[in-house]
Amino acid sequence: MYFPHYEKCAALFQPITVGRMHLKHRIVLAPLTRVRADEDLCPTDTVVEYYKQRASPGGLLITEATEISPQTISSRNVPGAPS
Repeated sequence: MYFPHYEKCAALFQPITVGRMHLKHRIVLAPLTRVRADEDLCPTDTVVEYYKQRASPGGLLITEATEISPQTISSRNVPGAPS
């Protein structure tokens, strides 16, 4: 398969060490909030499936962003740290 800009993007596919983690490539999924928590602010099984679909061998997923207190909750079903 021909990828015309491979040279410009080649570093993305090179291994890297981040702290104690050895990654096979440099493509990282940043924290997201998927609005898939239950009424107790805990992530549900759909969150597990969501990240399984996006996982890659040797990659890094920084999973759910969370609300830090009840006062910061901006919408329903956002995962958080209940008081």
